[in-house]
Amino acid sequence: MGDEVLLDPNVVLDLLLDRAPWSASLAPVIRASSDGRLELWVAGTTLTNVFYVARKMVGAARARDAVHACLNGFKVAAVNEWVLKDAIALGGVAFEDDVQIAAARAEGPDGVLTRDPKGFASSSVAVWDPETFGSLLAAP
Repeated sequence: MGDEVLLDPNVVLDLLLDRAPWSASLAPVIRASSDGRLELWVAGTTLTNVFYVARKMVGAARARDAVHACLNGFKVAAVNEWVLKDAIALGGVAFEDDVQIAAARAEGPDGVLTRDPKGFASSSVAVWDPETFGSLLAAP
């Protein structure tokens, strides 16, 4: 496990909207980030997804607050032509998951934190679920 991880959109939404029961498993990740032991990343496309979902759940004003929180709390991995071409070449079942992998590959995070590791089965970067990653953070 490295010291940089890219959060997939569902994990970001769990965190920002405190979506139970998943948000509780993110406490060690947030603690490690607050302590400076872990750098959190999101793909640029995650911000549009966060706004779209949050607007439907909590309204436009809080959705904008959620995007501001991402911009202030996370590093943003560019999603440009190269990343999209890399993602489409990965040939996974879910293009949106391949974009997360390609963004991590392009920017340097050590892996992706997701609630759906099975969707990243052919990933060339490490993939963790929040519980496993939290355990790794707690290990000496």
